[in-house]
Amino acid sequence: MNPKLLRLIKGVVSTTLIAVLVWSVDWRELVSQVNELKPLPALVAVLLLSLQYPVSAWKWRKSLKLHGVDYPFGFLLRILCIAFFFNNFLPSAIGGDAYRAYRTFDRADRAVYSISAVIVERALGLLALALLGYACAVALVVSGALPFRTEMLLLSIAIGISVLLFAVAWKTGHLGKFEARLQKVGKLEPIMESVR
Repeated sequence: MNPKLLRLIKGVVSTTLIAVLVWSVDWRELVSQVNELKPLPALVAVLLLSLQYPVSAWKWRKSLKLHGVDYPFGFLLRILCIAFFFNNFLPSAIGGDAYRAYRTFDRADRAVYSISAVIVERALGLLALALLGYACAVALVVSGALPFRTEMLLLSIAIGISVLLFAVAWKTGHLGKFEARLQKVGKLEPIMESVR
């Protein structure tokens, strides 16, 4: 396709999507919400949200390198920003992830490596979010802001037992036996290869 025509199409699509976004915003409500913001927490939130993109690109790059696929950080950051833009307009976050995987197919030996790298990056992000949520919940319970002391204690015990069982299974080689069983299922072979 002609590069000028492609740029024109991209420009028209981007402008149309931004126009739809601007048209759908209730500007009076937005102004009232902005007036209620406190400057320091808002600034901290904007800074932390802007750090999300480089951290995600870094995680994604490391995930790709697990499979021997190497891309420059700047390229992955640009693709990640485009994918997040897609996620704002598509019904789910899968569209942006599919775009990310598609853009890294060309250097991967197998397409499953690109898909696996996106899944690994997402899983690490989910794990980090869960740990942060757990730490904040513990802090709120300890400070007395949340009354769920018994529930947090039981959750902490359950997490501790799960981590201990996983560590024991890893150390004794039982995870390897489980993996060997999964390898016998032919359709799971690409997934197991990515996990390895």
